[in-house]
Amino acid sequence: MKKLFRFLGLVVLVAALPVLSIYASSVKEIFNQKDDFFVDTDKERSFSFMLNNYSDRGVTIFYQQVGQTWHLGGISPYAEEGGGQCCVSIPRWHEGMTLPLTLMISTDTNEFEERNVNAKVDKFTDEDNGLLQFHILPDYSVRVLISSYGRQRPENSMHQFHETLKKDNEAYRKENPDF
Repeated sequence: MKKLFRFLGLVVLVAALPVLSIYASSVKEIFNQKDDFFVDTDKERSFSFMLNNYSDRGVTIFYQQVGQTWHLGGISPYAEEGGGQCCVSIPRWHEGMTLPLTLMISTDTNEFEERNVNAKVDKFTDEDNGLLQFHILPDYSVRVLISSYGRQRPENSMHQFHETLKKDNEAYRKENPDF
């Protein structure tokens, strides 16, 4: 009787192996899939991003990519690293790279002024990780860079510019206490 149960157990195990191998390969496939939000191809990479606004007006920013428009979000005047989220795909860096952006700049009459800009992208490599940072400058041009550091940190290439404009930011906040 013991031998019969061993034999039946072996038969069940052998019969179950194909099912178990299909299950194991599907689990492996699920866990090895890339997140749908991130794209890493020969032509483009995806990043989480952050908006930084050095201007005295609120700005909503859109990024146009072939066949689609990304709404990157809105950011208040002189905002300290806001509007960030996941994710946006951009081309791999090349010399002279710019990104076509549309800025919707708030006005005093609760309307918006639309500006199209080609934002210069600072050089980055495949090894560079961090946040894709969009820095809206006082003249509404935009500088784009990849950095693991916020603009308050000396390691960020916008740090010195941030320190220079800090007084404007503080003055704005004093004049607009509800900000």
